[in-house]
Amino acid sequence: MSLVVSLGAAACATIWGFDDLSLDHGTVDGGADAPFDGRAVRCDVTAPFTVISPPLFADKGNIKADRQGISLSADERRIYFGWDPDPPLPDGGGSPYNWKLMMATRDTPQENFGEAQPLAPPINGTYLQRHPTLDREETMIVFAARDGGTDIQEQLFYARRDASSQPFGPPQRLPALINEDPGYNIDPFLYTLPDAGKELWYVHGTTKVATLRRSRILNDHLSAPSSFGPPEEVNLTDDTEVTPVLSADGLELYFSREEGPSDWPNANIWRAHRTTTAEPFVTREEVVELNDKSELDRPGWLSPDGCRLYFLSSRDAQGTRALNIYMADRTKSSP
Repeated sequence: MSLVVSLGAAACATIWGFDDLSLDHGTVDGGADAPFDGRAVRCDVTAPFTVISPPLFADKGNIKADRQGISLSADERRIYFGWDPDPPLPDGGGSPYNWKLMMATRDTPQENFGEAQPLAPPINGTYLQRHPTLDREETMIVFAARDGGTDIQEQLFYARRDASSQPFGPPQRLPALINEDPGYNIDPFLYTLPDAGKELWYVHGTTKVATLRRSRILNDHLSAPSSFGPPEEVNLTDDTEVTPVLSADGLELYFSREEGPSDWPNANIWRAHRTTTAEPFVTREEVVELNDKSELDRPGWLSPDGCRLYFLSSRDAQGTRALNIYMADRTKSSP
């Protein structure tokens, strides 16, 4: 099967929710290296989101491809995600081990994404790879992968490159301080702090429980144990919490809260708040307008101005629970 994802036929030449929108994190030509003014906001960040339909990508034929993890460039011209073209089906068909890291591009944020392509080697050389997250400069990628047989738990890897136009170098495993064993480590999210430092947020799980964790990144050589501070657990509810996504100012944390039977849970998008980045997240609430209560909904990436949330949902998967990518936007503020 060809590793190509095509855009939905229902999509039109201008992407929904971007009409007359001027993004203030650099010009289109500036790309990810252009300066971002976090104070410039073009929407009411307290307003509810509106889910834009249909999904950003369409599947070919009758098979519902699965997607895990979303990361975008700061100018929203490049999107990265994990993709399985032939996921497992309830009748036993499909395969859980076809995951590749993909990228799609567009010329401006007002347009639709073109066809997605696999990231160039040596990325995508392991047994399974998904859940990508990139730093703001797009020179570092962290993702979950299996580098062996089907009995190997997913662990976190990273790779680097000198510029966003170049391929990534060879992936390297993060140290055991992060890839704690036994268990799996997935859903990484790279967050750039206001002081320009970085944190890695991720999920560590066992057969009994999965918890959100974060660790301060001390240097960019992520394969060394000295590159990370001690991981801290971030417990927000009594249920399983996955797919952490932080706002640019670090004051909002979006996550997916799993509820129901462990073998077939529902997952809903929640949001937690804090007043400074030095404090813990305290208040939390369900983002009800984003959720289909009978399906899986997971946050993926929030635009730097807080106006658009890209998220994963199985709402159109016809019972297969395969995830596709959607966008939700907030009401634009008056000029």
